Amino acid sequence: MEFAGINHTIESFASVFPQPAKKPLIVNANFAVNDLSVKSFLGKNCINQKMKGLSFFTIDIKSLPMGVYILSLIGEKDQYFELLFAKS
Repeated sequence: MEFAGINHTIESFASVFPQPAKKPLIVNANFAVNDLSVKSFLGKNCINQKMKGLSFFTIDIKSLPMGVYILSLIGEKDQYFELLFAKS
């Protein structure tokens, strides 16, 4: 990808399913995840977890009310990735 003469390669990727989710949310990343956080669309911090370098895992979201959330993943090599998911 190139913007105004700057080369930028997107190397980190992650996906979540099912969409919308009830319980649990399944995360598949192409990098080792150390930390994750889930925030409401209004910015309220809902979940924080240490992941110990996992790249495929589930998150228990049954306590979250219905809505749209932002999942932030931080990798071992300082990768940072955000995804939106819906809780039904």
